[in-house]
Amino acid sequence: MTKENFIKKFNKSLNQTMEFARTLVIDELPDQYKFNLYRADLRYFKKRLEIDEVVNELYQNGKVPKWINIGVIKVDDGYTIIKCEYSDTFYDDDNLLQFPNDPLSPFSITGPARPDNQKEKFKLPKFDEEKNLVTKD
Repeated sequence: MTKENFIKKFNKSLNQTMEFARTLVIDELPDQYKFNLYRADLRYFKKRLEIDEVVNELYQNGKVPKWINIGVIKVDDGYTIIKCEYSDTFYDDDNLLQFPNDPLSPFSITGPARPDNQKEKFKLPKFDEEKNLVTKD
């Protein structure tokens, strides 16, 4: 995958993530973003990155993670905080990605954590960025 193609997929995924989250939450989601990266093995974590920093972390000499889950986790200091959790395995062959026929692959859109039994729009739950999990009030 070329870096240009990776960036296009990332931007499309980001737009779809925001559209999806806005259908679920009552919070105002700013169009200013910061990104938190969580590697699947939990040995690597970076927070509050700019989009170009995320690209530099996830696109490595033509290799990309097998999968990247992208979703809104919180709003803080006027930014929508986007979680990018990704595989610790990188490939240079698109056919080895988790969903090779998906036009957004390696990206998969995830929604914010929905409170139990919530059927209507909800407020984003509290999220502990260091522990990578939703916390109770």
